[in-house]
Amino acid sequence: MLVRLGGKATHVDIEAWHRADFGGITDDAVIQALERRADLKAGKKFARLPADENGVIAEICVVKEQDVHRCLALPQERHLDGRPDNLFWMACRLVGVTIEGRLAFTVLPL
Repeated sequence: MLVRLGGKATHVDIEAWHRADFGGITDDAVIQALERRADLKAGKKFARLPADENGVIAEICVVKEQDVHRCLALPQERHLDGRPDNLFWMACRLVGVTIEGRLAFTVLPL
């Protein structure tokens, strides 16, 4: 998906992590796993990204039961270490909520 942010073209690619299981590992290990997945995706999707455009890998995690309430102190977006300055990643969680008795889905920070 292509959006303009502050007049700059920004390419957003969504990486879904189905049934993400973070049980038994530290927050730092979760962040490293997320960044590793984002880095692999960036290498495939943004290898030829022009320097005057941004690329963002948005990881949407569908977490398992025990991880639904776990929160990480992640900023909204982070630079991908070892990649050009115009490549970033972010992580969110997809959760089901009940609104007026109906099931709906929303994306929340991880």
